[in-house]
Amino acid sequence: MLAPAIAALLDDTVLTIIARGADGQAALERWYPSATDDVGTLVLGHASVLRVRVAREGIPVAGARVALAVGADRIPFGEMRTDAQGIAGFESVPDGFAWVHAETTAGPESLAGRARAFLPDELEVAVPLAHLLPVDG
Repeated sequence: MLAPAIAALLDDTVLTIIARGADGQAALERWYPSATDDVGTLVLGHASVLRVRVAREGIPVAGARVALAVGADRIPFGEMRTDAQGIAGFESVPDGFAWVHAETTAGPESLAGRARAFLPDELEVAVPLAHLLPVDG
């Protein structure tokens, strides 16, 4: 049983629990905790390695920030930077939809791009970066 102060903090909290097995399997669960809840059992399922290739006009972009969300609800899964070849690799990604967002700032330019893949059918996804359009208002 949690202390009342901690239980009050959990009232509107949603936690994402990611479990990874040594054999490459994974489980992802959204949990809406309360003072008496138990997370329960997470069942590991098939997972894949997703390779993300980030480029601008066909040229690899090193150091771009890549964020990955998974599932129909776009649950945040992880974030990393691309290597010198413009590649980011996410391991143990649960099969299903993978939503990728990449962005970088090069001097005064802000560039961003998005892509989607379905694992395990698509194990590599290309994210072309383009200028962010200014918002007038």
